[in-house]
Amino acid sequence: MAKRLGNAEPKPTTSAPEGADDLSVLHPDVTVKIAGRSVTIREYGFTEGLRVRAYMAPFTADLGRLFDAGEVLVEDVLDVVGAHVDLVQRAMAQSIAPAGELASDQDIAWVAQLDDTAGDALVNHWWGVCGLFFVRQIVRRSGERAKRATLARAAAQAKATDGQTSTSSSSAPASARPSSSDDTPPASSSSSTSDSPRGGTDNGPT
Repeated sequence: MAKRLGNAEPKPTTSAPEGADDLSVLHPDVTVKIAGRSVTIREYGFTEGLRVRAYMAPFTADLGRLFDAGEVLVEDVLDVVGAHVDLVQRAMAQSIAPAGELASDQDIAWVAQLDDTAGDALVNHWWGVCGLFFVRQIVRRSGERAKRATLARAAAQAKATDGQTSTSSSSAPASARPSSSDDTPPASSSSSTSDSPRGGTDNGPT
């Protein structure tokens, strides 16, 4: 039955000294015996991590697409590992090389010759120690893409709103119209002189 990634059954544990969990988070290195050899699988240091992420970029990209697709199973991750097996062998060999040193050809050859059981044990321990190294890259990229998409939508919405405001302003009717001489009503006139004949009696010549 397929297992969900990072959803392993909890196992009963004995009480550990105070602070032991913190140390395991800071230094999750594990020492295991695989194919008769005791190996310490450790996290990548900063500089070697930059080297690893450079040549593991195709693996990380495919892993990111897998995560974007939805629920991820361990078997799905192993499919991606298989698609990039040469790169993963090199990355696993680097995790068991002494700190500050590049993986030797002997380390890479040792990983390559493991049988199915030993190889499965190594890849599971390696993912438990170094998997977060790749997941962090995926999460950061996903978060940055989401942030940029949000900013782009906000900018487009602001531009559309500004365009609508400008259109409304230009098409609005004027509130007042300047007056002109044609609009001035004629002034009322009153005559001081009457059109009727002068008053009084016209006596005429006698």
